[in-house]
Amino acid sequence: MLSVTGSIPASEFIVVGGDLNGHVGTNVVGYDGVHGGYGFRERNAYGQRLLEFCDAMELVVANTSSRGRRINWPPMYMLAQ
Repeated sequence: MLSVTGSIPASEFIVVGGDLNGHVGTNVVGYDGVHGGYGFRERNAYGQRLLEFCDAMELVVANTSSRGRRINWPPMYMLAQ
């Protein structure tokens, strides 16, 4: 995934969607530009990897940017900043 997203020009808008089984939790520490401050559950290994990927690729986890409505399995959306 790094090679694919890394090859996209910065002028393009990137949206990656899907249920990645990642829970990014509510803790923003270390991921201020990636995690919007809203979330639920505890961060799991998949959520950690998702945050690390977004941080490396300068993406954000879009569904952490607003409180929204709480659902059981939120799809993760990563957007170019």
